[in-house]
Amino acid sequence: MNILASRIYRFLRCLFVRVSASCRIGVCALLRAYQLFISPMFFGASCRYYPSCSQYALWLFSANVSMMFAFVCVLARLVRCNPFCAGGIDYPIVWYSQRTLLPKPCCVRKSIVVHFWLVPRKPFLGLHSFYLIKSQYEGKLCV
Repeated sequence: MNILASRIYRFLRCLFVRVSASCRIGVCALLRAYQLFISPMFFGASCRYYPSCSQYALWLFSANVSMMFAFVCVLARLVRCNPFCAGGIDYPIVWYSQRTLLPKPCCVRKSIVVHFWLVPRKPFLGLHSFYLIKSQYEGKLCV
């Protein structure tokens, strides 16, 4: 019975990861379409923050954070972006535990592709918070 429950759990976890990945790809595609077609025609460069609100959302959805956390952060950013706000530099903030930041021994490769830099902030409740900054050079780094 325990083996059957373990297999069902693995199947559901794999299914959830695939659905989450496809939703993430869909949201990123919609954001990219907004940036390319809708924003230049109607709004122009009118965001008060750097990175812009759509770029902020794209960074969060393309990073490995939960979808619900990304939606909440993007919604909070859209509420803050208004004419009564001064704006400025506002990078996305993500939380990781020390265990998730360490590479797994089976996954160590000779080269790594860097998409984001994690700039540390103060630890909070055992979790380390980081500013999420997009890498301008997305080439391979040799280790």
